[in-house]
Amino acid sequence: MKGKVTRYLKEKSFGFIKGEDGNDYFFHKNSFNPKLENKDIFSGLPVSFDPNLNKKGFNAKDCKIVSDFKSNQEKYKFPSEVLHSKTDRVKGYQVLSMPDYEISVTRRSNDEAFNEIKQLCKKLGGNAILSLKHERQKRSKPGRGNGTYYYNVNVLTAVPALVGRREQFGSDLGNKVNLLESSCEKEVNKLTEETKSRDVLRLIFVLISLLLILGSFASAQIFGSFVALILSLALFPKSIYQRIRKIDKQ
Repeated sequence: MKGKVTRYLKEKSFGFIKGEDGNDYFFHKNSFNPKLENKDIFSGLPVSFDPNLNKKGFNAKDCKIVSDFKSNQEKYKFPSEVLHSKTDRVKGYQVLSMPDYEISVTRRSNDEAFNEIKQLCKKLGGNAILSLKHERQKRSKPGRGNGTYYYNVNVLTAVPALVGRREQFGSDLGNKVNLLESSCEKEVNKLTEETKSRDVLRLIFVLISLLLILGSFASAQIFGSFVALILSLALFPKSIYQRIRKIDKQ
């Protein structure tokens, strides 16, 4: 049977093939004969394979790249700048990849938030932000004296995506689809690790501050210990602001 790779996860070395019969077939990198490297497997790759069905579902065996791959490979024209839309579509372009991740940026200036969320999308390997939402929130912080200072912030959320337009003399899709999804996953893992590290540092500073308070007798020492405690809470907040998160579709 023939089909095309619709998704491939480099980190896990497996993916899915859409067969001619319309079914999605699971495959592992080792299913290819001859063996291929991760860089040689990507979405849109036309293949032939032996279809199988087991308790876990459809799977592909003895996968091979079709011999006329280069002549059949689709070409795309990609936008030169990051596009945006309040819906899940962009006029004039086909959505090639829209992973289950949401990015967000909070800034006082709406223009700054808009520019930053586009930069974040581009950094992840996308060229469009879809389902764009804007929310204005009121925040507060201690003001001078006994007062409280209130201010507004702009919160933008969107889904990073890869879009393109089929064009005879365009560029190959290559590994752009897998790059976007893997970049989102790496960014989430990175922020999670940074949050854990910051939580550990925060706990250490709080414990040190409490020990200083318990061991203090002079008023100056007590004051210094309280200052250390306040600084530990301010410098190491409970969690880092998450600019990207996995969308739970359940």
